[in-house]
Amino acid sequence: MEDLKVEIKGEQKPVNLGFRGFLITLLIFFVLMGFSTSCSNSASEQKSVNSSAEQTGKASTTKNTTTKTKLTSVQVAEKVCPSVVGILVQGKVELESIFGTLTQDISGSGSGFVLSKDGYIATNAHVVKDATQIDVFLESSAKSSYQADIVALDEATDVAVIKLKNAPALTPVSFGDSSKILRGEKVYAIGNPVSLTFYGSITEGIISGLNRRMPSQDGQYVFDYYIQTDAAVDHGNSGGVLVNEYGEVLGIVTMGVGSTSTPKMGIVIPINEARAVINELIKNKKVSHATLGVSCADINTRIQQIYGIPAGVIITEFTADSSFDNTVVDKNDIITQIDSTEISSISELRGFLAQKSPGSLVKVKLYRPSTHKYFTVQVILK
Repeated sequence: MEDLKVEIKGEQKPVNLGFRGFLITLLIFFVLMGFSTSCSNSASEQKSVNSSAEQTGKASTTKNTTTKTKLTSVQVAEKVCPSVVGILVQGKVELESIFGTLTQDISGSGSGFVLSKDGYIATNAHVVKDATQIDVFLESSAKSSYQADIVALDEATDVAVIKLKNAPALTPVSFGDSSKILRGEKVYAIGNPVSLTFYGSITEGIISGLNRRMPSQDGQYVFDYYIQTDAAVDHGNSGGVLVNEYGEVLGIVTMGVGSTSTPKMGIVIPINEARAVINELIKNKKVSHATLGVSCADINTRIQQIYGIPAGVIITEFTADSSFDNTVVDKNDIITQIDSTEISSISELRGFLAQKSPGSLVKVKLYRPSTHKYFTVQVILK
């Protein structure tokens, strides 16, 4: 602490206070020190109280916030595998040949997952579409099976719902939010690769890619929402699940992409899109997909080059109740884009419309070859 000085205005001179002055000065010193210490302690105590209040507030906030705990791979298997089923299908298909139409018996296997305690199960449409008999195997009774009927299926999105007859109490899966998944996130594929010999297999991987643009199983539709994973899958995984580290379903495994000599990438339908279809199938026994009310044709690359026209689909006919009624759109106009989705083939157009509901308002970009100009119209899907 600095030496105590007494300042006298005017000429500066040292002042001799004497012994009595010394005592007064000393008293003032201790009073000031006491006040300073008191203030310091008070501030310290106040800071401590505030800090305590902050900690209490933080603890309270944490306590009131629900947090999920990541599971180990063993825990994921224990949670999800009982809700994944094996599906064995017997069926018939008709084949065209030089001898006419022939009927051929078929059989195959796939996977599915439990939607409800009373026996509703989701799978891929291509797993069950030609079935005359469906046997479902549960983990709790893998040596015996339960008969199931098709509730409804949608070939466009490759989603189906079946229901067990006389089913025991089942354990439904838990659903995640596929709109929030991230590339690189750890995931697990659970299903029955190759055959029911490998029933209940679980493989680990990551989310390799999002919003992959790919054709459907039958090549009739192109969707741009697929999830890609490197978790090992094979054809028997179709209808099985892709789950996160919390054991929540993120999607339906629908196909594997790769050769027989290399690991196959898993292609997965996001569960948010799949659930919308599942709900409609259970409620209405069908899915109402939107339409523009037109007939179209693909334009091959050679024609594009010769006539200098863009990629798209050319309108050849209008239905009686077309979305383009009362617009300037005419035959031979080329649809090149709807909203933000570029359209270069009929399968891409079908894929876009399959994700829309009738009554949706969309913006369609077209090209008119006769004027070499683009134009845009807003229409309501039928």
